[in-house]
Amino acid sequence: LDAGGNAVGLPVHAVVNGQTLHDYSVEWDLGLKVTLTHEFYHAIQFTYTPGIAGGYHAWYELSAVGMEERLAPEVNDYFQYLPFVLLHHQTVSLLTPPPNSENYGNSLFHQFLTSALGRAFDTTTWAALRTNGNNLSQALLTMVQAHGKSWDSLYDDYAAALAAAGRPFSGTVSCTDTAAPIFSRDLPCWPSPQFDSIISPQSTTTFAVPALTFRLLRPPPSAGPAWVELSGLGTAQRVESLAPGGTQAFPISGANFPLAAETGINVLFLSLPNPSFTQAGQARIIPESDRFAAFPNPTPLSSGMRVIFSAPGAAAGQALTLVAESGRRVAAIALNPADGFWTWDLRDVQRRLVPPGVYYYRSPGNAARTLVVLPP
Repeated sequence: LDAGGNAVGLPVHAVVNGQTLHDYSVEWDLGLKVTLTHEFYHAIQFTYTPGIAGGYHAWYELSAVGMEERLAPEVNDYFQYLPFVLLHHQTVSLLTPPPNSENYGNSLFHQFLTSALGRAFDTTTWAALRTNGNNLSQALLTMVQAHGKSWDSLYDDYAAALAAAGRPFSGTVSCTDTAAPIFSRDLPCWPSPQFDSIISPQSTTTFAVPALTFRLLRPPPSAGPAWVELSGLGTAQRVESLAPGGTQAFPISGANFPLAAETGINVLFLSLPNPSFTQAGQARIIPESDRFAAFPNPTPLSSGMRVIFSAPGAAAGQALTLVAESGRRVAAIALNPADGFWTWDLRDVQRRLVPPGVYYYRSPGNAARTLVVLPP
């Protein structure tokens, strides 16, 4: 306001689908509700971390916007930040720091935790921040464990839930139903998240998944079966079908598995969350016709490491041969008919771990390919 009490400049407002949700120069009471909630909650935060030792991290603003929705759900001020997250979730980390708009949009995770764990989770988080030097990643892990959950599976559930955003299925509650669960009430009104399609069954595609981001991969109906290889993405990936009433999960196991388009399913997609706080991951989509490959490649030398060799059209018992760069035969592995691929534990025929270096693998009907074993 200017000195005369008149609104000047662009009024603060939330825009949804190109429409102004609230103009706070007119609906000042709604603007006051979210402002008081947000700023008073900051005061509570600073009683836990006076002086903000350790830096002003993502949870300060993320949780304050989350509390706006908890205490003033009729305002929906956070809507203005949703496109910065739902359209860029494959690149925007959950822990994007303020003052970025993505940080405010990630208040969705705070809403999700309120629904998944109950309201007490936030007190547990701030108590942990007070005692651990304001280390956010440690505090989140402490909080999740205190509530008897796994961080990986919780983040996976979050990614899968967001896949239903922006889709007003029959039977869902309205955006103004204040009796509905706080996380699901607004889902039909949110922007739809970004889906990555497997465009061609003829060429391999690699998708990067930075830490604390997720991708939703959707095979088009015309794409034939594809082979999916995962690296650095934890253990919580799964195939989902998106249909009226929410999502249905099809559990998968291991780092390599087939993904094919299904008929009669509204949307089939692969949820690829990366729950790591630091490690970058990736997914490779390989067409059925070209999946004689080793994964991971390169692979670090470790007593617990396993290398998977995919086997298109291979018969049970068919052998894969590994040869050192010197030409010495290192190992011969029979195809496991239950898995449909070869597995090598990096040991030679004498059951000794092989040294780092370049190795060649081949099987009948397939040309030799290179596998690099890195030093531990």
